[in-house]
Amino acid sequence: MKVVTVLPRREGYAPNRAGAIGLLVSRLASPEDVILGSEITDDPLPGGRFIGMSKPGGIHSWRRPGTRYRVACQREIRRQKPDLIEVHNRPALARALSKCGIPVHLILHNDPQDMQGARRPRQRQELMQRVRVFAVSLWVRRRFLEDLDDGPVTLMPNCLDLSTLPPPPAEREKLILFAGRMVSDKGADAFVRAWAAISAKVPGWRAAMIGADRLRFNSPRTTFVDRVEANARAAGITLCGYQMHHQVLEAMAAASIVVVPSRWPEPFGLTALRPWQAGPP
Repeated sequence: MKVVTVLPRREGYAPNRAGAIGLLVSRLASPEDVILGSEITDDPLPGGRFIGMSKPGGIHSWRRPGTRYRVACQREIRRQKPDLIEVHNRPALARALSKCGIPVHLILHNDPQDMQGARRPRQRQELMQRVRVFAVSLWVRRRFLEDLDDGPVTLMPNCLDLSTLPPPPAEREKLILFAGRMVSDKGADAFVRAWAAISAKVPGWRAAMIGADRLRFNSPRTTFVDRVEANARAAGITLCGYQMHHQVLEAMAAASIVVVPSRWPEPFGLTALRPWQAGPP
């Protein structure tokens, strides 16, 4: 079976700018699968055969980025002639691609009621008639079916390849670690305040933070990042900035405690799953 997987337009598919969806697709993609995403300048992740979507010109050049991305994906899908289209986290895009006459699977990683094309019950009802819907958690499934009769939404939790996780050391460091985007939703500021409150009571322990505003090395500076980093330095927290995925996994394996202080409803947080799978400290 030939499968074309369509990433969200802003999802990276390179080792130096990959998010949770890109990493998951890379792990699960077969060598013959085709991955469509925004153009990258570096080598892609290993899963499947990546094709970067260039911006279509001509009559489409004036359209919004999301529309240009859809047009580029439709054009490439016509070239590839797949047996199945797999769309991640973009209900409106999945609905549009369903008009190609090829079966479409929509995999939802976040709250569908925050997504274009699935905010209203009627939109979600119509979507189920056009595509097959998958959810990474029961919470995501419930949110999709809210105000609807029970429907064919398949639960498909996130997964890990345990063979890719670094083994924990014989003795873990007295390290408390935050790893994630440096944004309010992920609770980066809450981590700093918590460490400042307890650091004097836990001699011999240290705290570190891995992350930036975006999941890439050239992440923009924000006032939130500036404020959090200033407070973190004052609290004695080591700031590591953005790190490659394998570096994050190594830090998690070495740390005794990994903190996930998210404020938003984590649908299926891989940040919490990875250190747990590495084994107890």
